[in-house]
Order: sequence, then structure tokens, then C-alpha cells
Amino acid sequence: MDGEIAVVVNERTDFSALHADLTAGRVARLLFYAFDLVYLDGYDLRREPLLERKRLLRNLFDRANLKAPALSRWSGRWRRCCAHSGTPRPPPPGGARCPCW
Repeated sequence: MDGEIAVVVNERTDFSALHADLTAGRVARLLFYAFDLVYLDGYDLRREPLLERKRLLRNLFDRANLKAPALSRWSGRWRRCCAHSGTPRPPPPGGARCPCW
């Protein structure tokens, strides 16, 4: 699973708050945001399309009765850096990154 640990303050992630909490040894506000699934049951999923990996991630959350993250069709970063033509493009295949990543 790929994701990041964050602290949310006023409905936004706050890196300074994350740093302060980690430095002080506080863990109560730490949240893990999962946004990709790269391995499942011993299988390497990195060559699978991003949308399929997100579908599998959502299924894991559903099976565990956990609140699933909001899984958008394209991540905000892809929209910003790869939509040069004005239309979002899918990420490169096989987990590769575009030059602007």
C-alpha cells in the first residue's frame, strides 16, 4: 500500500502540525491516507493500470469495513502536471513517471 501520514487541521493537511506531533511523540492526530496498492496477496500490481489498483484498494477498504478514501479518476498531481493539452491523460503504463513528476 502506498500513501502518506498526515495531520489534518481545519480540514486541511498541515505539514508543520505533522512535524510538531512527530517531534513531540504525539500520535493521536496522525492519519494514514492510502492512495495506491502496489502489492496484494503476494502479487506485484505495479504494472496494472492505476484505476485497477485503486479499485482493488477500495475493495480492501470495503471488506475491512473501513471508510474508503475518496478515489478520484486522476490524482490532483496528474491533473496539474500532465494535462498539458488541457485534458487529463492517464499516467504512463507500468508505474512509470512522466518527465514533470
